[in-house]
Amino acid sequence: MKRTTLIIAIITFLDGVASLTAAPCSVTFSGCGKDVVTPPTDFVVNVSDPVDPATLDVSDLTVNGTPANSVILSNGNATIDFTFNTSPVVQGLNTMHISAGAFNCGGGPVSEFTCTFRYEVPRFRPTPRPRYIPPPNRAPPRPFPPAPGPGGGPPRPFPPAPKRPPPRPVPMPTPSMALSSVGIADQSVRELDWGNIAFNAPASMRYAQPQVVELLLSPSLSVADLQAQLQQKVGAESAPAQISNRMEAQLTGSGFAIEAQMPDLQAVTSQPITRWTWKVTPTGHGPQTLHLTLSAHIDVAGRDAPLVVRTFDREIQVNITIPQRVSGFIQKNWQWLWVAIVVPIAGYLLKRRRKAPPGALNRIATANRCPVFWSVR
Repeated sequence: MKRTTLIIAIITFLDGVASLTAAPCSVTFSGCGKDVVTPPTDFVVNVSDPVDPATLDVSDLTVNGTPANSVILSNGNATIDFTFNTSPVVQGLNTMHISAGAFNCGGGPVSEFTCTFRYEVPRFRPTPRPRYIPPPNRAPPRPFPPAPGPGGGPPRPFPPAPKRPPPRPVPMPTPSMALSSVGIADQSVRELDWGNIAFNAPASMRYAQPQVVELLLSPSLSVADLQAQLQQKVGAESAPAQISNRMEAQLTGSGFAIEAQMPDLQAVTSQPITRWTWKVTPTGHGPQTLHLTLSAHIDVAGRDAPLVVRTFDREIQVNITIPQRVSGFIQKNWQWLWVAIVVPIAGYLLKRRRKAPPGALNRIATANRCPVFWSVR
């Protein structure tokens, strides 16, 4: 019995030592340190040892602080494909990260993985055309010597050679001439930078009670850092968007009174955050919709033009109390209420006064406790 117990203890000890001395597995990505020209949505990483599927989660990989939306194992659980519904890549430097111990592989935890790559939008460069070289200005050939004059006299002089006008210079084609109007607009769009935006709106509001709605934009901050700057984080949404140095935001909704606290058109600078705020007061009840439009102003052939880059539609349930409902009903329908209630009552009292005998007028006024006194002659 003691020998069996000793053997079990030795086996348990060796298992613990093996788990403590197991080398952590590592992660590699073929795009580390490289440049991409298209924002990717799939990130395929290779693991040095097979991954334990029970410990793997979609949030194990983040790109610029944004977790993936789905994950697939392949190649004997040594290859992981993380997929995003919308590409989290922004223009410039991007960071991929897997925390140490995020999942198990090869009998031990994975080591920390950090990788950076750059996304650059390709810029349009027109194909150079050969420069026009005008032909040399050659003089016309001179005619044969004239025959002698009449009677063997001296020959007639040559007529003066006609002068040719100098050649007209041919205008060189420019990139703007080589492109169509649509091509010029496409070129301006390709030159836009990328940034992140965060927008919040409540899911429900009270009738006639104002609330503040915010929109934040940043060319450098991540989505998580941008959402942390919102005053109200309930109902927050975020997304990447193309940005220019002039951005315009408009908030509309038929069931709301909307007052802009900042200009719709603002300049975007190197400051971390550009902010828009609106004071929104519900004027209707039930389900109502707020519509947010974000536009980038671009230069198209020397003219300013807005380009819609993002839109948000938020359905909001507006609740109303019974006193508010009654008060609103009276305010909207006081004209016909006056005709349907007050006028018939006044007519009834006037008709009753005319039919009452002269001596009963004081009794009617006293019985109704009205401060009216009639004198009978």
